[in-house]
Order: sequence, then structure tokens, then C-alpha cells
Amino acid sequence: MGVLARCITELGSIPAEEITYRLLCDTLVSEDFKVLRDAQLEAKKKLSALKPACATTVSPSSDSGRTASVPPAPAALTL
Repeated sequence: MGVLARCITELGSIPAEEITYRLLCDTLVSEDFKVLRDAQLEAKKKLSALKPACATTVSPSSDSGRTASVPPAPAALTL
């Protein structure tokens, strides 16, 4: 539940900084939790589909072509 509280960036009109573990524990009913869990599983599926594409890289032919790359940030979970 704590991980969900940190990942949710928007929950209706409640701003992200007010979405806490305590808020979720005190206000969610089982149907709400199921919706959040389903969204989490869907996000994991999308991310796992991207991993094989990210694993394939082409090595540069010289040292001058090497640059550090930053992986894309995961999409925020908005409900």
C-alpha cells in the first residue's frame, strides 16, 4: 500500500503530496484496491514489453561514439 501511495500522482482532486499510506488505508474499499492493483499490473505488462527492445544495443565502432544514456522515466500512475 505504501508503494501505491508513492506512485500515485493524482487521485481525483487530491494532490499527490496528500496521497499517503494512511489516506489509502483509511479510505479505500476492496473495489478501489482492485482498480489500483489492476492498473499496477497493466503498467508492469507495458514496462516488461519494453525491456526486450531496450536490451538490444549496437556497440559503437570507436570510443568517440560512446555516450551515456539515461533510461526513460516510468509513466506516472494517474487515476
